[in-house]
Amino acid sequence: MDALSLLGPPTSKQLTQDEFDLRYSFVSSESQPREETKSTIQWIGDSLREQAYCSRNRLFDVFPSLRWLTRYGLKSDFPRDMLGSLLIASLLLPHGLVSGHLAIDDPVKGLYAIFFPQLLYILLGSSRHSSIGGISFVSLLVASSLSNSNSDVATITLLSSFFHIILWAMPPNWVLPLIPDFLLNGAYLGLLIRLVFTQIPHFIVFKDPHCQQQLSEWCLRWVWRCFGSVDPWTGLLSLCTLLLSALIHHVINPAALDRLQFTLPHELFLILISILLSYVFDFEIQGIAVLSKEKIAKTPSVEVPHLFTNLGNSLLDSISISLFLLASHLKTTRAVAMEKMHKVDRKQEAAAFALIEFPLSFLGFPPVATSIGHSQINVETARFSLVANTLACGWLMVFIVFCLPILEYLPKAVLGGILVLSFPAIPCEILHLRRVYKISKQDCICYILTALSLLLTPNLCRGFLFAIGLNIFLAAHRIFWPERWALARLDGDGRFAEESRYEGEPCDAPARILRFNAPLIFGNTDLFHDAVHEQVKLIKGQVPLGIGTRTGSLRSQVGVMGDCFPIGPHKAVEVRLSAPLEARLSLAQSKTNLTNFVINDPSMIIQGDQPLIRCLIVDFSAISAVDTTGMYILNQVYFELHEDNVKFLFAAVNANVRDSMQAAGLFSLLPRNCFYPTLNDAVLATRAMVMPIHTSVSLNGCRDVIAVSACGSHFDVATIGTNRDNDSKGEPAQV
Repeated sequence: MDALSLLGPPTSKQLTQDEFDLRYSFVSSESQPREETKSTIQWIGDSLREQAYCSRNRLFDVFPSLRWLTRYGLKSDFPRDMLGSLLIASLLLPHGLVSGHLAIDDPVKGLYAIFFPQLLYILLGSSRHSSIGGISFVSLLVASSLSNSNSDVATITLLSSFFHIILWAMPPNWVLPLIPDFLLNGAYLGLLIRLVFTQIPHFIVFKDPHCQQQLSEWCLRWVWRCFGSVDPWTGLLSLCTLLLSALIHHVINPAALDRLQFTLPHELFLILISILLSYVFDFEIQGIAVLSKEKIAKTPSVEVPHLFTNLGNSLLDSISISLFLLASHLKTTRAVAMEKMHKVDRKQEAAAFALIEFPLSFLGFPPVATSIGHSQINVETARFSLVANTLACGWLMVFIVFCLPILEYLPKAVLGGILVLSFPAIPCEILHLRRVYKISKQDCICYILTALSLLLTPNLCRGFLFAIGLNIFLAAHRIFWPERWALARLDGDGRFAEESRYEGEPCDAPARILRFNAPLIFGNTDLFHDAVHEQVKLIKGQVPLGIGTRTGSLRSQVGVMGDCFPIGPHKAVEVRLSAPLEARLSLAQSKTNLTNFVINDPSMIIQGDQPLIRCLIVDFSAISAVDTTGMYILNQVYFELHEDNVKFLFAAVNANVRDSMQAAGLFSLLPRNCFYPTLNDAVLATRAMVMPIHTSVSLNGCRDVIAVSACGSHFDVATIGTNRDNDSKGEPAQV
C-alpha cells in the first residue's frame, strides 16, 4: 500500500465550511429569533401548569386506568381476576407481615400498609400490573434510618411523599437517570448481604444473654464459649424453614406452574404450619421467639409526623428512600410493561406514590414498594390486572378481622427465613458480572463499589446516596478520560473507521485523523492536547508533488525532464527509450492508450526547498460542546502544530460549537479555511495540498496522468502553496 490509501483518489472538489454554509443557506445564531431563557423556577412552573392543563382537559392523564377499565370485560376478565385475587392475597399477606417486621418491628402495621395502596394505585398508577406491597429492600432502608438517624417512620413517609411530588413536578430526565439498572443491581446485592446479617439473631439464639452482646462486638474469644449456649430448637426451626422454602420455590413451584398454570403460596403455608406447631408445642416456653401479643392487639392510630425534630437527617434519609423506591419500582414495572406491551409513565408513577404515601404517613405506616426481580409475586400479578389486586384487599380484610389474633404464635425465625429467600434472582446476577465487565468496565466497577458501600456503611440510606454520587463521578470520568481513536479511510466513498480495528491507512501516510469522543471541556483538555501530539509523532509526511506547466501531451512535450526542451512526439519516444532520464519516470502503457507516470524523484517538485507536508485532521463529530478552556487549548494546539509545519484541520464541527468559537473570537486567530463540513471534505483538501494531480489531453487523443490531483493546472498548485503561506500567517486563505 502507498500513501494514497488514506487520501484516496480525487472524486469531487472539497468544500470548506464557509462554502458549505453559503451553498446550503446556513442560518447563524444571530439571525435566529432569540428564545427567552427560563430559570429553573420558571421551568418547574411551566411543568406544573402543563400538568394542571392536562388534569383539566385530559381525564385519562390523571387516571390512566380508565384507558383499560373502559375495555374491561365483566364476563371474560372478572372471573379470572376474582380467582387470581385469592392467590394474590395469599402472597401479599406474608409479604406485608415480613415488611412490617423488618421495617418497624410491627407486622400488623405492615399488613395494613399494603391494604390501602391497592385501592389507590388502580386509579393513579400507569402500570396495568403491579406487585406494590411486596417484600422489598425499602423496609431495610427504613429500619436503618430509624436506628441510625433517630427519625420516626411517619416523618420519613411524609417527606418521601413530598419528594415524590417534587419528582413529579420536575422534568422526568433530571434525577432518575442517575440511578441506572447496574447501580440498582449492585445495591440489591449489598442489601441482600446486610439483610442476611440482620436476620442471624433470629436464626441463632443464645441462652446466655452475654453471648449476643459479645458476639455483636466481634469478640472472637467468646465464640467457643457461646457455642454451647445456642438454642437448638430455634436453629432447627430456621433450618427447616429455609430448606422447605427453597425446595418449594425451586422444585415444586416450577412443576406446578407447568401443570396447574399457577404457583403455590408456599410462604403462607409455612406461616400457617409454624403457627400450628407453635400453638401445639408452645414455642415460647421452648425459648423460640414469637410475636408479642401487645403488637398484635394494637390497632392503627393517627400519628403526627415530627418534621422539625432532627429534620436534616430525616430529609436525607427520605430522599434516599424515595429515590430507591421509585427507581426499583420503575425497573420492575418496565420489565412487565415490555412483556405485556404497554407503557409506564414515570411522572405519573411519582404522583401515584406521592398520593399513596401521604395518608400512610399520618397512620405511622412505612413506605411501600414493589417486589423486585423475578419473584413469585411479580410473576403472578403480571398474569392478572389491577382489579385482582383490588379484590385481594377484601380477602386481606377478612384475615385482619377474623384471623389476626393467631399471629401471636408466629415465630420470628419463620419470618426471617421467608425474608432471606424472597430474593432468589439477586445471587444469580453475580454470574452475569463477567458479561457486564466485557460490556463496560466502568459499569462493573460501579456495580461492585455500590454493593460494597451498602455493605459497609452503617446507615444504608447514606450508603445509597454515596453510590449515586459514585455513579456521577464515574460518568464524569467517561467525559474527562474519553476514548481517542485514530481513523483510517477504508475506501473512496468517504468511509472511515478505527485504525486499530480495520486495515486502511499505512504508516507512511502524510495525514492522520483523530476522533475525540467527548465534549472538549476543562477536565479533558490536557488529554486532548496529548492525543494530538501523539498522532503528530506518527505522521511521516509527504513531499509536495507538482508539474511545471499544463501542456498538450507528454508524448509531444517532455520539457519537464531535466534540461530537455519541447520536441516532437517521435523524438519524445526516442528520448524516453534511450538514456536513463534524470526525472526517473516510470512508464506503463494501458489498454486505453493511457500512460501513467509515477514521480519518484524530489527534483520534480515545484519548489524543492519546501519542507515535508504533514496534516492532522480532528473529527469533531463526537465533540458536542467546547468550553472556554477548550477554546484556549484549540488555539494553543493550532499554533504549536504550525511551528512544526503541521497543518491542523477541523472536520464536522457542529453549528453550536462554531457559534461558541465565533463568540470566543477563535476565527480571528485561526484561518476559516481550516474548517470543513465533513471528514471527507477535510481529507480531499489534505489530498489536494499534499498530492496534486494533473491531467492533460494531447492533440492526438492520448491522455497522460502525471500525478493524482484535483488541480487543473500549475496555477492551481501555486494557489494552494500561496494559501498555505497565508495560513502560516494566521490569515484567512483566499481561494
